[in-house]
Amino acid sequence: MSPAGKPNREAAMDEMMDKADFRNETAAVFFHGVERIAEVEKQFIDLALEHNKEMGELLKKAAATLPGSPRIPMFDLAYSAFNRYADVQKAAVDFIVDQNRIWLDVFKDRRAPQRRPANQPRMR
Repeated sequence: MSPAGKPNREAAMDEMMDKADFRNETAAVFFHGVERIAEVEKQFIDLALEHNKEMGELLKKAAATLPGSPRIPMFDLAYSAFNRYADVQKAAVDFIVDQNRIWLDVFKDRRAPQRRPANQPRMR
């Protein structure tokens, strides 16, 4: 074996490691962006909850001033339903973040795509 062959293989290995490092760093930046977007989404949901609560209290006060208005707890029911919906939305955002974390962990350290042999039929 010639001595020139070994440095070429080392250079190829270094290049492959650089590509893997680039993929891993890119995946980390992507996931950090996903986490940031999830936090912003949760903040928007919290703001919508606060706005809903303020509007509900305002409507309760307005309804209380009307003579003969029934004291039905419809505003409380609507507020609790909106809170439950917001909790479901936050759980969905957390689920999406978890799914991104899982998929990035699966694909992060792959070196090269797996190829099927030429004589193997394609799965359908």
